[in-house]
Amino acid sequence: MKKYDLLRSGDSIVRVLEIQSDRVLVIDCIKVTMPIWVEPIVLETYSEYTSNELSKVTGIRPEKNHVRAVYNDCINSSFHIR
Repeated sequence: MKKYDLLRSGDSIVRVLEIQSDRVLVIDCIKVTMPIWVEPIVLETYSEYTSNELSKVTGIRPEKNHVRAVYNDCINSSFHIR
């Protein structure tokens, strides 16, 4: 398991946000609740999951260049580039 991994167990799909020696910060991708800390042993029953699989389950399809567009908008508004 590594940072930003998507993991699934049954109906639960989580993303790993932070890993420490005794705990892991995860966010539930289905319930969209606040991130929580769990013990690593809790995630032993989870298996790897892909972004494509998550998109199919949630019905949310990220736009191809969405991140770049948001970044460019931020830069343009911060530095008034036209």
